Amino acid sequence: MLSTIVWITYEFCTQSHLSSEDYDQAMQGLKMTRWFKRHLIWCYSIPAAVVGQVKILLNKILGGSVSPRRNSLL
Repeated sequence: MLSTIVWITYEFCTQSHLSSEDYDQAMQGLKMTRWFKRHLIWCYSIPAAVVGQVKILLNKILGGSVSPRRNSLL
């Protein structure tokens, strides 16, 4: 439940500037979105790195039956 709320909030913060009819407000919203994404990159890069390392480890243990690339969210 918490992860869903966090995801919805993240999507709102990254797309809320798209509905502005005023160009200046839209540009300000885009700048805020870029700042937001730049400062939260660790939220998705660290888990992606951990998943990649676990897949590499499982690939070594299981003898090549696990793809080392991340093809999906699971």
